[in-house]
Amino acid sequence: MTTDYHERTRLFSAKSFVGNLFAMSTPWLFALASLEIFKGTGGNEADGMRYVSLMIAAFLIPLSVWWFTVLREPGFVKAAKHKKTPFWEDMKRSAGNRNFIMLTLTIFTLAMGFNFVQLLGSYIPIFYVFGGDKVLGARLLGINGTIWAITGLLAVFPLNWISPKLGKRNTLTVAILLMCVAQLSKIVCYNPSYPYLIIIPTVLLSMGMLFFFTLGSSMVGDICDEDELKTSYRAEGSFYSIFWWFIKMGTALASFVAGSLIVLTMFDEAQVTKVDSLQGNIRELHREVISRKDGRPAGNLEELIIKARKRSDELMSRLEFKSRENKNSKEHYKMLIRNIKGVNYQLAKMNTTSSLDFLDRRLSAIEREIVFLKKQTPYTLLMMRVFEIGLPLLLSIFSIFFVLRYSLTEKRSHEIKDLLKQRNMERLKDEDNAAISR
Repeated sequence: MTTDYHERTRLFSAKSFVGNLFAMSTPWLFALASLEIFKGTGGNEADGMRYVSLMIAAFLIPLSVWWFTVLREPGFVKAAKHKKTPFWEDMKRSAGNRNFIMLTLTIFTLAMGFNFVQLLGSYIPIFYVFGGDKVLGARLLGINGTIWAITGLLAVFPLNWISPKLGKRNTLTVAILLMCVAQLSKIVCYNPSYPYLIIIPTVLLSMGMLFFFTLGSSMVGDICDEDELKTSYRAEGSFYSIFWWFIKMGTALASFVAGSLIVLTMFDEAQVTKVDSLQGNIRELHREVISRKDGRPAGNLEELIIKARKRSDELMSRLEFKSRENKNSKEHYKMLIRNIKGVNYQLAKMNTTSSLDFLDRRLSAIEREIVFLKKQTPYTLLMMRVFEIGLPLLLSIFSIFFVLRYSLTEKRSHEIKDLLKQRNMERLKDEDNAAISR
């Protein structure tokens, strides 16, 4: 879409700017899924996310079709004149470009590091910062994500000022170092006493990521120029398809690794699921009590109480089992078992003959106590932070190693542009002379 070295960066900056406008709403999707209008009474976030996703798809799919039909590439006329070549020949030629390999490895390794721990980045605010309170955790994630997007919107301006002064490769190195500082700051900023300190690494990471991926995409265009000078063939499609294939493959692999990391931290998914089920039952029961107090039609109160007691007993059994299994976390499970016994005691005192005011007060108290039954062991919370902070740092070191081996400097890129311009002018002159001769 452009042959200008710095305009490519501005073009991808504009793309990132518009993308972040939409990204400002993305962090609130989990909060939307937590609303009763989406998850239903007694439902959970998985039920809510199903309907939120359908709503987003109904909005996004028509827009995607529209973008596909209206976008036209100015360089297509030139590319259409090329002789068609076999797919694997194109891939082999693109993969043989040393600078392209170094750039792809730079982006791939760092992206992998952060994609691996993306899931942990959502778990830590909920289960470490807020001790299992999904409502407060979702709110923090929403605020944090909005600040991420706003920072991304604003970061395009310093990027377009810094990149021409330092050059793309040096600016890319600065972006990696900025993300490393952000990761190290999490050691202090993951703090249950001051939860909103998490905004500091968010701002640094958002700025670093925008610099990193915007420049990475822009630099592929420079490599296409270098390749054209060598081969007289324009192959943006081959280079960008390989480049993004690696990024997408890394994202897919990261989904598997992220789940494995959760297992390695010994996160107790069953505990959280059982607490969610009990929480849903208690809310359903509480709603029924409030309906009766307001004189509205009511369901089977006794059946709901029995159901809540059953869920509570199941959770008690799970916690007792984990207490025997994890001897190093006995104090942690001792505290949780004491809490669930309190819940069981209050549920045992409830029956259909109890006054509605009594049931209302008891259920309100239970709802407050249940939240912290999702709290994970100290070992799990520690390992979450170790993986989430350490893994991206480790892969960032490899990323810096690869970017330092990238040799396509700004000076050389400008030389390539001038040589291509000269060649194209000579080609046009030859074509004009041939036309006159005919």
